[in-house]
Amino acid sequence: MDRSYLSDQQVVEASREFVCARLITFEDSDEAKLMKRLFGGRRLVNTVFTIMDPRGKKALVRAGRSPRMAFDDAAEMATKMRAVAKRFPGRKKVAAADLGLPVLEDVRIALNVTECDAQQLVILRGDEQQVKEMRKKLIELSWSDKLIGRFLYAVADDKTDWKSLKGADKAPKAGVMIARSEQYGLTGEIVGSAKASATVEDLQKLLLAAVASHKPKAVDTRRLRRQGIRNRVQWQSEIPPSKGR
Repeated sequence: MDRSYLSDQQVVEASREFVCARLITFEDSDEAKLMKRLFGGRRLVNTVFTIMDPRGKKALVRAGRSPRMAFDDAAEMATKMRAVAKRFPGRKKVAAADLGLPVLEDVRIALNVTECDAQQLVILRGDEQQVKEMRKKLIELSWSDKLIGRFLYAVADDKTDWKSLKGADKAPKAGVMIARSEQYGLTGEIVGSAKASATVEDLQKLLLAAVASHKPKAVDTRRLRRQGIRNRVQWQSEIPPSKGR
């Protein structure tokens, strides 16, 4: 994330007219093909930024590793976004139910993504019916003004490694858990939880409390990378990264 652009208030306001998609590159072959095409058929890289038309077929600005390669500053980016939104007007009001809950593929990937994006992870655990009901309760909350963009979401399955999440054994066997990842995104800690029977009001209080107490620190990525190499930290991706990465 290029914080000098994406955290700018003008860009944040303009983004409300867009569907913001965060692709996971080396974890999904179809997404990888799209990113490679956008980047001109060159080798696959871990980040590509562009603005696309509503059909998701055509790039409307030059694709690059970050917004900095397309715009001189955040003000220019916001101006372009407003122009695109005017050119392709969408529905004035979209119901949260139509948007759905922004769920990532699995807990392992979601934990890593939340660390990369300095967010927190909401994990749903339970049987099919319990998860369905919890998703219904969380949809409206996830798109509300106070909580939009604050969390990522994942549904636990048989492949979930609970040993990598400190405190998961003390959380309800069926319910909602809030996890914060550690610096490499391989492990984390449960910082809040609620039973599957929790009301929407209970869940809102839980999520707002997590937002209030979350104080992510700035990360020196080069230093962290060197430290990870020294500590032999490894991430096994679905698609092997290019040589030299």
